[in-house]
Amino acid sequence: MTFVNQSHVNFATTHHKAVISMKFDLDKIIKGLSNTTGEVFFDTLCLNLHECIDADYTIIARLNDAKNAATTLTMVAKGELADSLTYSLKGTPCEDVCNDALCCFPTDIQTFYPDDAMFADLNIDGYIGTPLKDSTGDVFGLLLALFEQETSFPDDILALFELFSGRVSAEIERTEAAADLQLLNESLEKQVQQRTSELQDAMHTLKETMTALADQAKMASLGQLVAGISHEINTPLGVAILANSTVSRYAQQIIEKINTAQLSKPQLLELTQYIAEGNESVQHNLQRASDLITNFKKVSIDKNTDEIMAVDLSVSIASLIKSMQPEALERHIDIVFTCPKHCVVETWPSDISQITSNLVMNSLVHAFPKEQQSSEPPYVNIVLAQNGDRITLTVRDNGIGIAEDIINNIFDPFFTTKRGSGGTGLGLNIVYNIVKEKLEGDLAVKSEMGGGSQFIVTFASASEANV
Repeated sequence: MTFVNQSHVNFATTHHKAVISMKFDLDKIIKGLSNTTGEVFFDTLCLNLHECIDADYTIIARLNDAKNAATTLTMVAKGELADSLTYSLKGTPCEDVCNDALCCFPTDIQTFYPDDAMFADLNIDGYIGTPLKDSTGDVFGLLLALFEQETSFPDDILALFELFSGRVSAEIERTEAAADLQLLNESLEKQVQQRTSELQDAMHTLKETMTALADQAKMASLGQLVAGISHEINTPLGVAILANSTVSRYAQQIIEKINTAQLSKPQLLELTQYIAEGNESVQHNLQRASDLITNFKKVSIDKNTDEIMAVDLSVSIASLIKSMQPEALERHIDIVFTCPKHCVVETWPSDISQITSNLVMNSLVHAFPKEQQSSEPPYVNIVLAQNGDRITLTVRDNGIGIAEDIINNIFDPFFTTKRGSGGTGLGLNIVYNIVKEKLEGDLAVKSEMGGGSQFIVTFASASEANV
């Protein structure tokens, strides 16, 4: 650090008095700074220094990055706080201070810095300044005092400035760090708000997309349902209409032959046989159409269409399985039922029977095709378990399994791999609707090709469900 000092007074006669005065004022300065920070700290220090050294102007200034200008952090003019100002350092003693020099000119400052217009405007005669350094040792500010008349104790003022310069520098750094942190926090808050807004917009868009997809899926499902109903109903009705037209034609022939007296007994027997066969076909296909309508009605579950009662499922399911044994024996499939001795639960008995029969028939029809012979005896295992009010019904077979590309579709209405063999594709869909909508339970399927299939139904007592 260099020292610029142009002194024109004899300090020996005034130094002792200055030290005593300065010590008194120093205590006042220190007490005034207690518990102050930031702008209040700068203002308080500047006011106290101003009064202590009897200056006309006392300034704490911050250099710009280029170190060619300074902006006052606080400025006391004639005992009053003044507005902030920015001024150029070129041709001023402040330029020397920012080059890490202590400047002390008790008098005649304008002789040494004739280009400093501010000195002329303010009629400044004396100047004392010290650099303010940051934590890296770089000069980044100024602490200075201006006098309209020659100051009597410049060395003491300079010492006082050096005493407080470190504290002032530290407070500038702390204040700027706090401001930077505040800006960072505000920036982060804005980013969080922006990201939150973007996320909310994305969630809104996602919900709209999901709603649209759900609507599309419903329309597609409705279209599939309508197409399935049309196909399934049109087939027996078409056959019935064709058979009925045949019956009508044969009946018309009988009438014509009677009117012309050409009807023989053999002809009558032949035509009535045709009529009987046609009538049987009409009856069969109309009954099939009626059965399909009944199944369609079961697809839509209404909790109020059946009565809840206490039923021992171990007994009712055993009875149901007994009625299905002829079908199983015809296909050479063993049905094994495992259950606790008593499994009493409040539920809809007919729906449990519907679930069980559809799952068992699904295994009997689909798991063991005639063209594929198994190395082990085919079987269907039905396991009933009870844990408190929770019931688990498992139907497992050792058949061919379900292909991976269709397992996600088996509960869809009218999905079947046995369309040509009379399958309607409604059995598993009815099971799904009863379990999910009416029993408010869960339905899971596990399968692998060649490893059989397993359907697991879990539900609670109807007294525990939302009836």
